[in-house]
Amino acid sequence: MTGIRITDDNLLPALLKFSWLLLLTLTIAGSALKSVTFGISILTGGIVALGNNYWLRNILQRILIQQRQDAASYVMLRFILRYLLLALLILAALKLGADIIGLLLGLSVLVLTTTVFSLYTLVQSKGD
Repeated sequence: MTGIRITDDNLLPALLKFSWLLLLTLTIAGSALKSVTFGISILTGGIVALGNNYWLRNILQRILIQQRQDAASYVMLRFILRYLLLALLILAALKLGADIIGLLLGLSVLVLTTTVFSLYTLVQSKGD
């Protein structure tokens, strides 16, 4: 039986796949064990977190590939817009009755995934 090998070449796709799988699992478990509102709150937080990650990656790729002369102002404007949109989305979710614990759990999906991948890498390298 062969296990999943995470390398530098497949790290980002594997991280994103695992994040979506974890989000789906947490959403289903939250809906089944607590309430549908809790599950939807997890899903909302996770989509916001993964969307934020995608947008951030997109900004950084544009700067690194295009090597813009106005890179500093380009980044600052997009970061401000990104954080403003994040704040508005989270506020809207809370105003619509999202469970704050579920929302925070969903927002933490990438942190949980990164932790799992770090532990996996540590075990695979056997501490070397």
